[in-house]
Amino acid sequence: MNIKRFTAPTAREALAKARMAFGDGTLILSNRPTAEGVEVMATAEDALSSSLQADAPRVELVPVDVRGVMQDCAELVRMQVEEKGLTFNLDLPAADCQVLADPRRLRQVLLNLASNAIKYNTPDGQVTLSFQAGAGHVRLIVEDTGLGIPRELQGQLF
Repeated sequence: MNIKRFTAPTAREALAKARMAFGDGTLILSNRPTAEGVEVMATAEDALSSSLQADAPRVELVPVDVRGVMQDCAELVRMQVEEKGLTFNLDLPAADCQVLADPRRLRQVLLNLASNAIKYNTPDGQVTLSFQAGAGHVRLIVEDTGLGIPRELQGQLF
């Protein structure tokens, strides 16, 4: 996987550098303040998918903290949300919640959904990450205010 580090005085400039390198399919892996400003680690969205597909037979189911994974994903996409002028909401229940999952793949799914929510949203729109725990199941929610996929095309997705 091709992961690159970008530094700039501001988050906006670091993100712009990453987008110049990887295009619209830029996936931000981390961002943090540095003495020089902001450091962004990024890759191409399809590089992560290819990497995970190459590892497809190895699924490791372990207890995963849902709140923690969602908080990590929120931090990774927060800068992209702000860059597009969107409002970001992280609406997590107070109670801890664990699921049996492959943490790497769970993170990939959440990041892909969040990336699409950002990419296809309306100007001044919102992106919300949340979850609901029920009897024997957990629903992870990535909501946005984009136009969505027309009902007549939704059957072609899966």
